[in-house]
Amino acid sequence: MRLCGAINARLRETSVLLARTVVLCGSRSMVAHSMTSVTKTRTTKRGRRERQRLSMKPKTPMRAQKDCKTCGESKPLAAFYKKKRGMFGVRASCKVCCSLWYIENKDRVSEYFRKAREANPAKFAEKCRTWQLSNPHLVRALANRHRAAKLRAQPRWANEEKIAEFYELATQKQQQLGKSYHVDHIVPLQSKIVCGLHNEFNLQILGRRDNAKKGNRSWPEMP
Repeated sequence: MRLCGAINARLRETSVLLARTVVLCGSRSMVAHSMTSVTKTRTTKRGRRERQRLSMKPKTPMRAQKDCKTCGESKPLAAFYKKKRGMFGVRASCKVCCSLWYIENKDRVSEYFRKAREANPAKFAEKCRTWQLSNPHLVRALANRHRAAKLRAQPRWANEEKIAEFYELATQKQQQLGKSYHVDHIVPLQSKIVCGLHNEFNLQILGRRDNAKKGNRSWPEMP
């Protein structure tokens, strides 16, 4: 009996040791598996970041100031007109220098745009239409300003019937000839030098191009 009890006790100890060994081996394998997955995850993330870094295009360094090509002064980027293909996304000359150049070469610029409009009328018409659709508030502001200038410039003695005849005649010519005609003020209503009146003696009918070319920059006996 004692021998059977000793054998049974030995067997129980052996089974406990085997169970502990199995559990321990299982935990070790689980730990090893988890460590391998963590390593793979870290490696995958590191490789993804490296690929993203290599695929990213180098960005243009941001600068707060830029040297003007014309005057040579260092000015902030806000002082330059935007240009997609220019360095740092702006023009080479600052706004002040560009404005001075346009003033000095006004006739040259006007002639250039006139030839461009004649060569591509559909392109400029579409561009003008797009601008009007994109800026309805500016269109309304310009129309209201012109209407207000007419009201301020119309004297009491002006004959409204004769004024209406000019607009009616312009409409008839446009329908007959198929071209656009405008009622123009001989002496412009708004100008830096002179302001004319809105009456029957200061009106004439001009084609659209002639009226745009005249603008408010010329009138009879101008200084």
